[in-house]
Amino acid sequence: LRDGLEQLVELADCVPKAFRDVAAPVLSGCLDVAANPGFGGGARSLAVELACSLCERAPATARRCAAGDLKWPAKAVDACFDMLAEDEPRDDPAAWEHAPGPPPELDAAAGRELGAEFLDRLARSLRPKAVLPRALGNAARALAAAAADLNQWRGARAACFALTQVAESVNDLESLKKTDDVPLLCGAAEPRKKLGGKRRRRDWVDALLPFATQYPVACVRCAALDALAQSCEDLGPLLQLETHAVVVPALCGGIRGDG
Repeated sequence: LRDGLEQLVELADCVPKAFRDVAAPVLSGCLDVAANPGFGGGARSLAVELACSLCERAPATARRCAAGDLKWPAKAVDACFDMLAEDEPRDDPAAWEHAPGPPPELDAAAGRELGAEFLDRLARSLRPKAVLPRALGNAARALAAAAADLNQWRGARAACFALTQVAESVNDLESLKKTDDVPLLCGAAEPRKKLGGKRRRRDWVDALLPFATQYPVACVRCAALDALAQSCEDLGPLLQLETHAVVVPALCGGIRGDG
């Protein structure tokens, strides 16, 4: 399998047009391998690389491909979320919180690392219209489920990981003529209404801030803080100017609470 994937990656890099008539089954096969922890990390990594190479070199073809009853980009986003939610042997929230030092970095072929890379490259290559509706919808549902049930903390952490990867694409939504199918994280968008960047940025902060400062599971707070920090870099300085009056007091309160 690895040898075959390596050859396909080289072919996709050199002659992406060779996949024009078989893009749908090849891309669907990539998801079958990449999202399955039963395959070795090397095979999964190569499957991600093949899918990303095709998306980067033939984005229009990838956007048109179907995967069952969904467009392939939506199916790929779902696979990324599944990978980001994968457990690692050390995924014990209590042990994570009280560890004497930071946890060791994940192997590059670990599911969460592959899922993050995959989602980042999808968002960059296929553009926000193809990726953000599914990504933000998945994240909103995961955050809502985790807020209602602490047993769903893995979904919240995966959502924070995902939002870290797609934050820079939020500003790109302003260039689109219609964005009512791109959901808000804290509620559905109003039909037929184009939501401006300021509304999107505030929604982003409103969704992440409670998880960054109040959520009982420390590793989720950490992931939400990372997502907020990345958002400040990708969406700044507007995000800071528009939301600092809310964010700074909440973060200070969180620091006092930890103390």
